[in-house]
Amino acid sequence: MSNTVEQSRLLVIFDFDHTLVDGNTDTWVTKLHPPTMQLIREHQQNGWCWTNIMDKVFGVLHSEKFSKEDYVRCFKTLQFTGGMKEACIFLQSKKRADSNHL
Repeated sequence: MSNTVEQSRLLVIFDFDHTLVDGNTDTWVTKLHPPTMQLIREHQQNGWCWTNIMDKVFGVLHSEKFSKEDYVRCFKTLQFTGGMKEACIFLQSKKRADSNHL
């Protein structure tokens, strides 16, 4: 029997919208330019797929010259769901990383 102790592995999986953060990040961005919410509704009613709708929304936001700083300011108003900020801090303290690390 070996005296080495295998380091335990930790797998963490979660969705982003309404799990990590208390909202829908796709529609949250419409706070930058509220007419884009109506654009989403109209295209949904016309059967557009969600990816194409969001492509259209981001195209409008780009044409309206919203900056990276505008996006950051917008998303800073989106709150973590209860306990998730602490969970992220805990995971970050473990210093494990993959392609989606904190």
